[in-house]
Order: sequence, then C-alpha cells, then structure tokens
Amino acid sequence: MFAPTKVYRLWHRRVNVNMKRHAIVSAIAATAVPALVVARGHKIENVPELPLVVSDSVEAVEKTSAAIKVLKQIGAYDDAEKAKESIGIRSGVGKMRNRRYVSRKGPLVVYGTEGSKIVKRKTVTKEESLAIKAAGKSWYQTMISDSDYTEFDNFTKWLCASQ
Repeated sequence: MFAPTKVYRLWHRRVNVNMKRHAIVSAIAATAVPALVVARGHKIENVPELPLVVSDSVEAVEKTSAAIKVLKQIGAYDDAEKAKESIGIRSGVGKMRNRRYVSRKGPLVVYGTEGSKIVKRKTVTKEESLAIKAAGKSWYQTMISDSDYTEFDNFTKWLCASQ
C-alpha cells in the first residue's frame, strides 16, 4: 500500500449474528463431506468416518509417540505423514521476512477442555471447540472428541446464550 495507514480506516465490517451462526454451522457440516475434504488434499482412504469422532481419552495424550500410535489406530496417520514430509522453503521474498518455511496442513484436532495438551506435533493442528469457522478451517480432516461432538449438537439448537 502506498500511503501510511489512516486512523479512520474501516478495519472491521459488521456481520449479522444469524449470518455468523450460519457460517459456523456450515463450516462444521463441510467437515463431513468427503468430496470437499479430499479436494482440499487430505488422505482419507483409511479413515472410517468423517468427521472422525474419537473417545475423550485422546485428550489426555501428551507425548508425540502416543499421538502417533493413536493416529495410526484410527487411520489418520497418512495425512499427518504427508504434512510432515511437505516442509519446504518458501519461494520469493517471504524467506527474508521471517516466513522461511511452508508446509501442508495435517488433521485438525478439536478438543473441549481449556489448556489441553493433546498433541505437540506441528503437523497436527489443534483447535478449541467452535473455533473451526473462526480460524477458516472448514473442509479439514477433523477429529472431534466425543464430548465435543455433543457440544456441537447443543450449539446448533441455540438453547443457551452465546459466548
């Protein structure tokens, strides 16, 4: 941009609440469509269902070796391995601007408890509940804990106040 930033620039645009709710629900629904997930580049041949609902005991996983074992058991390790092997050097000037490496994204892990130490791997993204749309993460191969899945069901009924 040519000129310096102005104080009267409109940084945010107001969006209706119903439109935000519709975006969240449609982003969650998009994680269940295999065609969209495959089109985004994820490997889902060995995954039994989309979105992949796992037990709450997965949230207690802290070590990377245990996380790899869990990913292999549920069939999502191929996608994480693809993301791990895709780390490369960015083309262009971004290398000099502290954006040197670029990599593909692995499976998205949605967890319920605040401060969960679910996975420390770079190739597995972790997100808090209902942050899928806010982070722009629709169409990802998603792993959701069992308690979080019921929380999504409660969210779509709008029985409680928004947070």
